Amino acid sequence: MAKPRGGEQTRVSLTEREKQILKLRQQGLSDYKIGRKIGADPPNITASRKNALRKLKKADEDLAWAKQIGVATSQEGG
Repeated sequence: MAKPRGGEQTRVSLTEREKQILKLRQQGLSDYKIGRKIGADPPNITASRKNALRKLKKADEDLAWAKQIGVATSQEGG
């Protein structure tokens, strides 16, 4: 898999549902309770949560790689 070239930004594209699930997990709700709250089956909640965490982990790995090779990882001056 190709890594971003210098100057390119890597963005994490979480779905609205993934964001919603992570926010509810942050509030301490279980996958079962999240499912009941938003009207989805708990196995689907678990799958969406794991997918979101996988995306975030990948983005973190890409950031570490960019820092390792000296690519600027923050925007300066807007």
